[in-house]
Amino acid sequence: ERVFLGADAEEEIGTPQKYCAATPCGNIRAHVECHLQQHFEKRSFAPSTPLTGRDYLKEKESVITPVASATQSVSRLQSIVAGLKNAPSEQLVAIFESCIRNPMENILKG
Repeated sequence: ERVFLGADAEEEIGTPQKYCAATPCGNIRAHVECHLQQHFEKRSFAPSTPLTGRDYLKEKESVITPVASATQSVSRLQSIVAGLKNAPSEQLVAIFESCIRNPMENILKG
């Protein structure tokens, strides 16, 4: 019990600070916002304690393999072209027609 309720419990095991009923609401809000900001900066809601080991572990780095990268690219491309018609826009056709050699014929052959 002394470990969890002692004066240095927050530093030792990362327990939240004790709630004081005499604290005005504005101070409680500022206190909570400060702690939330610290957690967002750490990108973790687990306190840095010896019990959780968060203080001793490095943040997970996102390792992207070539397959995962290709899968993400295909997924993004599919979301971009979803709902589009399977034909060139009128603006693209006009651009092709303004070219000396119209690339539309080669594209349609391909």
